Amino acid sequence: MKQIIFLLFYVNLFAFNSYQIQTLQLVMDNAKLYKDYQGETYPKTMAAICLAESSAGKKESIGKKTIGDIDTKTHKIENASLGIMQLRVETIKDIAKKYKIKNLLNKSDREIAKLVLNNRVLSARLATLYFIMNINNYKQYSIAISRYNGGTKNYKYIKRVLDKIKLVNKLIANGKLRI
Repeated sequence: MKQIIFLLFYVNLFAFNSYQIQTLQLVMDNAKLYKDYQGETYPKTMAAICLAESSAGKKESIGKKTIGDIDTKTHKIENASLGIMQLRVETIKDIAKKYKIKNLLNKSDREIAKLVLNNRVLSARLATLYFIMNINNYKQYSIAISRYNGGTKNYKYIKRVLDKIKLVNKLIANGKLRI
């Protein structure tokens, strides 16, 4: 049984394509740039959130855009979760206002959606700022993780992200990612 579990883990560890690895590294590198109120950074957490939200851009790696939670009746992109970090336009506007990101403040919802869908660096930056905003507001790591997914006690999502951090640690240990 242990051999089967190890084999499944081994296959899972190396099942990432180069685009996904590049995406995770980009997210981690970006996350190192932004500190919370205590001076902490969260590169592994942000990579784990990226894995939880979009499998590190797996759809983008085959030429598709990552758009989640879209209303199938209206197809309004403004209400969807967008890009590698699955951010909503409303959340992006809040982040832009809080951090005075001028090039987003004067954009329409559709323009913002297009920017986030086509720019992994921007998506990673906004997601990190959103996570830091939640850490700074709530002062608790688990609440910041839960708030990223829209709740304060989303234990299932917290566990999912913590499990993804274990995977990120394995990718680091095996030289696929660098901290």
